[in-house]
Amino acid sequence: MMKARFDKLIEIQHRDEASEVWEPYKKKLASINRTGGAESYSNGAEKIHNRLTFEIRYDPGLFDLCPDPGSYRIVYRGLSFNLVSYDDYFEAHETIKLVGESYG
Repeated sequence: MMKARFDKLIEIQHRDEASEVWEPYKKKLASINRTGGAESYSNGAEKIHNRLTFEIRYDPGLFDLCPDPGSYRIVYRGLSFNLVSYDDYFEAHETIKLVGESYG
């Protein structure tokens, strides 16, 4: 099994409930892997959905993402990925896998 490299900078953002504005939450170094995607059609236009897994070193401050991932997103290379999953594998507190999905 290949060891995670944690060499890509990502920004996790939180959506303010009152203003609906995305605000910076944390910047982390991540190992990134494409984990899926799909194509769909809307109004005759093709849309591609990319799903990436962002693996980061454990940070107890990120537990806030766990109960409400929909209020967070990941920005990577100028693209926004809606956070759909948080996984602290076996609660080992070593790494966290965040799954993000982009639409466009």
